Amino acid sequence: MIRKHQLQHIDRPTLETMSTKALLGRLRALLRCQESAAVSDMMGDELACLTGIFFKDAPEWQNAYADVKSILAHREHVPKSAERRRKRLDRVRTSRSTEHHRRK
Repeated sequence: MIRKHQLQHIDRPTLETMSTKALLGRLRALLRCQESAAVSDMMGDELACLTGIFFKDAPEWQNAYADVKSILAHREHVPKSAERRRKRLDRVRTSRSTEHHRRK
């Protein structure tokens, strides 16, 4: 049975070939993992048959998180929608003022 927040381990060379958008999605998925098995609602038999990355206190999670963060640190910045909107509005304001001066 695959649980909602189960993540498989992906080796670093494969991560480096992934797009920035996919890496950000993996980072969000890693952050959605539960803190530890101690605070999980899973029973003992469920915990025993887990494969993959489920808990943030596991060394696999820490390695996966560090890999994704280090790869993203070397990628170009992808602006969020608010940043793109602000730049677009600034361009509109600038073009309006330039257009106004040309008409005079």
